[in-house]
Amino acid sequence: MVSSSRIVSVLLFSSVAWGVTIQKWGDIPQAGITQNTDGNFTYNNTDAQTGGFILSSNIFFQNSNANLNIRTNISGNWNGQNATGLIFNGTNGGNNNGKYTFNKGNISFFIDSSGIKTFGQGGYFQLSGGSSLDINANLTITSSANSNFRDVGLFGVDGSTLKITDADLKIDLSNTTSPNIFRLQNNSTVEINTGGNKAGQNIFLKGGIEVKNTSSFTLNLSNQNSYYEGTISLQDNAKFTLNLSNSSATFTTYSQMGNGVNSTLSLENSSTLNSTIIGN
Repeated sequence: MVSSSRIVSVLLFSSVAWGVTIQKWGDIPQAGITQNTDGNFTYNNTDAQTGGFILSSNIFFQNSNANLNIRTNISGNWNGQNATGLIFNGTNGGNNNGKYTFNKGNISFFIDSSGIKTFGQGGYFQLSGGSSLDINANLTITSSANSNFRDVGLFGVDGSTLKITDADLKIDLSNTTSPNIFRLQNNSTVEINTGGNKAGQNIFLKGGIEVKNTSSFTLNLSNQNSYYEGTISLQDNAKFTLNLSNSSATFTTYSQMGNGVNSTLSLENSSTLNSTIIGN
């Protein structure tokens, strides 16, 4: 009996350690993710929707210790695709009535978009038409050197809301040319690390932030492991708030156009901010 018990324990452990592989988003169980899950998605603009490669629903973890690792290889001509997201597409009136959630768990994306010829109007993760996305999962996003984040943002937020709270966040696009992490327009709102445990979350961001058309962006960096580096571009009554506590940030360039821009920069507890300022 003791020997059999040991064998069963080993088999159960191996099942959790190995995890599963998915071929499309629809392969994730409706009940949620319970074990480590890997996906390798290769697609272009023509087979993106029919192949189930663009996510338009929640990511739900039953096991908050599980890891979801997705590698995307995206190619094709996306011109004329309107505001369709290349990886995630959230619209008001679509799935979940426009309200989306990535709950507690661990998510990692690696993006290779070197094969894309032209872009549409959407970002890689696109929110449009009054939709909202709440991310409470630890999130890591990196990319290949030849991927393009200049023409579109990693997160394109158009008249919508994105909140990433009570989670670690690492986005590093520094090996690409002129990358934009966040692009906000048309009265959008983005809030990063505004939850009750700000000091307990590690936030590491390398890439640009563009805010315009009365949109609002708030970022809290609240410990020594948190850092931001990138360009800041503010236009058309944009509101930008950066709160540093025992952390640091570098604006490779900071520019604002228009007298209606409202920018608030707060530093405390030995924080540092380096910036090259362009414009008024």
